[in-house]
Amino acid sequence: MKPYPIQARRSVQILFLLAVVFIGAKFYLFVSCIEKGVTPDFERPAGVEAFLPISALVSLKHLLYTGTINRIHPSGLVLFLMICFTAVFAKKGFCSWVCPVGTLSDKWQNEIPIQAYLDYTVSMNQELRSIDRIDGIDPEKKQKMILIRSFQNP
Repeated sequence: MKPYPIQARRSVQILFLLAVVFIGAKFYLFVSCIEKGVTPDFERPAGVEAFLPISALVSLKHLLYTGTINRIHPSGLVLFLMICFTAVFAKKGFCSWVCPVGTLSDKWQNEIPIQAYLDYTVSMNQELRSIDRIDGIDPEKKQKMILIRSFQNP
């Protein structure tokens, strides 16, 4: 049986991952109604604002100047303050306990061949630099070659 802190961390990770998926699904339904020209019978989920980095800074400025939380972007501010708080007191606490990307990377850290990906990235960078050194090719064509090559599979 896993120690209690690991089980607690995993539970918190799953809870936040489910919250993010729920917010995303609700926002998708909201946007789908708007695109169809139908007024949704529910409000846009406030948690969507947490994914707009600029909203957190706007809300922080509003909080500092007025002393009140901005009603337009409240979740961006909450998330920003939570990240700052955990960064100061728990170092990587936000990434390892709350962030869904951290949850997914914990899950798949041993399943994704990171070394193979890094080797591919290094060889790709060398190849792209060699394309950039080719003389006599239109610069726009070079950019297209680099762009196309960067999307090709290894």
